[in-house]
Amino acid sequence: MKTVLLAALLALPAAGCAAQTAPASAPAPASAQAQIEACVDTVRGSPAMSVQVMRETEQHYWPDLTAREAYRLTMLTERLGAHLREGHPFPTRLEEFADPVPEVPWLSTCDPWGHRIRLSRSDREYELRSAGPDGAFGTADDLVRTGLAARPAAAAPNP
Repeated sequence: MKTVLLAALLALPAAGCAAQTAPASAPAPASAQAQIEACVDTVRGSPAMSVQVMRETEQHYWPDLTAREAYRLTMLTERLGAHLREGHPFPTRLEEFADPVPEVPWLSTCDPWGHRIRLSRSDREYELRSAGPDGAFGTADDLVRTGLAARPAAAAPNP
């Protein structure tokens, strides 16, 4: 049985993050393309759920791409919070706290339009930003989650 499941898993096609979305919109302007990093996460599926079922599930619960990205940003915010609560230092890159989970599209580190999410920080404030449908950061269609990183816990006094 394990061999059959493994063979089925290996037979599933790999697809880039952009393939997780509805048909692509018009390409972003050349200047915007220079500002973004293309998403390289892949969706492989798992023995429990095929790629098609995962995509259908995500599309069912979040049919609107903006709502889908809002949920993905919420998931990244939760993952960042867990990373910090575990005592890790504040990350400089997404990959330090949120490895892409290829089997689960909504745990992707890229947005539904195929662009990598950006993480930035200023003192304790942080921001997770999607470039949105136009693919350009700093425009009106960006989706953003902000928060405060917890202050480091003070060392307990030695008795």
